[in-house]
Amino acid sequence: MDYRRINLLRQLQWLYLRLLAMKLRQQISGGKIEAGEALATLAASAVGIDVSPNDVAPDELGCAESVSELINLLMPFKIQTFTGYLNDQLISDRRITGSVYEFRPGDIVVSPTPFPGSPKIGHTAIIGRGGKWYSNSSYSGVWEQNYDYISWRLRYQVKLGLPLNVFRLM
Repeated sequence: MDYRRINLLRQLQWLYLRLLAMKLRQQISGGKIEAGEALATLAASAVGIDVSPNDVAPDELGCAESVSELINLLMPFKIQTFTGYLNDQLISDRRITGSVYEFRPGDIVVSPTPFPGSPKIGHTAIIGRGGKWYSNSSYSGVWEQNYDYISWRLRYQVKLGLPLNVFRLM
């Protein structure tokens, strides 16, 4: 497949997500669905798609950008490219609550990189239905269902010693 076709396919995939988000925003404003459920729907629907189409960060480092982009499809949200800054923004945003101890679909998980240039690289994901966790793949640069609680905890808390911060859209 040539570059133009690949680019067109990516644009169509992104358009699909934007149209889905428009429908979900209407359902949120009509009280038919909670924001977290809408985010879980977007996360599951984005599998196989490059959800950071502007590529502010390289695809292999695009987890914070990807999660920011999906949140931004539902509500105005500044695009972050570093897990530490994303974590800080989620803490300070009044539309989002932190310190969630019972996971629900649509919750946002951040194990932040401690500081720029740190050898401990963090990650961020969105919790989906059935215990599935979705995030940007560092290998392919596309959105995947690639974690669950146990695999995340082993990789980021046990192996790297990073916190597991969970946030919920209100």
